[in-house]
Amino acid sequence: MEQPGEDTTFAEKVRIRAYPTQEYLGLIFVYLCEGEAPPFRRYPQFDQPGVLIALPPESWPCNYYNRLDNDPDGGHVLYTHNESVKRAQRTDRQHLRVMTAEETSYGVKVTMTVPGKPPEVLLSYMPNNNEITVKVGMATARSEEANRAWEDRRTWAVPIDNESSYRFEINLAHLTGADAKAYEMSRREALAQAGSLAIELGEAVLSGKVAIHELDPKLSTYELFRVEDYVTQVGQGRIWDRSRERLSAIDRGVFLRRKLWHRELKALAEGQPLIEWVIPETREG
Repeated sequence: MEQPGEDTTFAEKVRIRAYPTQEYLGLIFVYLCEGEAPPFRRYPQFDQPGVLIALPPESWPCNYYNRLDNDPDGGHVLYTHNESVKRAQRTDRQHLRVMTAEETSYGVKVTMTVPGKPPEVLLSYMPNNNEITVKVGMATARSEEANRAWEDRRTWAVPIDNESSYRFEINLAHLTGADAKAYEMSRREALAQAGSLAIELGEAVLSGKVAIHELDPKLSTYELFRVEDYVTQVGQGRIWDRSRERLSAIDRGVFLRRKLWHRELKALAEGQPLIEWVIPETREG
C-alpha cells in the first residue's frame, strides 16, 4: 500500500497473487489454479435447517493419503475403535460386516450389512472428502426429537506437504428449538479441547506412556475415536510404504478409492479428460 522513500506510483505497481474464494458451511474455499474457477461445488444435504458447526482444522504429522484411506474403510471400526465400541457397549458394532463398494457419480459408496440390522453406508466423495451420518446422542436430550436426531458429518483431507496434512470437519445436527440450543452449547464446549486433546493423548500412546485401554474412562466416545484414529494414521509413519500391504475383502472401499485416484492421476499426467464428479441432491443410504 505504501513504501518508505517512494511516491505512491511505485507502490501502485506492486501486486501480490490473488485467488478466488468462496465462504460456505463455515469454511473458506480457495481456487488455487490458473484461469477461471469452475462452478462452485455445493452439498445440498448440508444446506438444510439445523445446527451447523465447523470444527477447528486438525494438523497431523502424517501424509495426506494416510487420512484419505480412513474414509472408505468400514472395517477398521472393529479394530481401530475396539476400545470405543466396548466402552459404549455397542454390541451391534462388534460383528464383522458384509461389505460392498461401488463407484458412483461422486466417488465411492461403501455399504456394510449385518444380518438382521439396517445397512450402514459410507460415502467417499472424490477427490478428498467424506460423509457419514451418526446419532446425535445428546446427554442433555430432553425430548423425543433429540433422542431420534441424527447428525450429518462431512470431512475434507488437505495436504500441507508430503509429511503432514489438515483435516476439516463440519457437523449438521437436525434439531430445532431448545434442543438445538442445548446441542450447540454442549457441542461447542466439547470441541473446544477435542482437537488438541486427541493429539496430546495420541502422542502419549505412540510414545508408550499409556495404552489405549488405560485412557481416562470419562473421555467421550467422540474424543476417544479421535485418539484411536490419530494413533493408527500417524503411527504408520509420515509416509507409509503401501507396496508392502496385502489388501483383502475387508478393504474393498480403500482399494476402490485408490483405484479411482490412480486412474484420474494417470489421465491428468497424459492430458486426458478427468471425471466430472456430480454431487447428489439427496444422500444415498
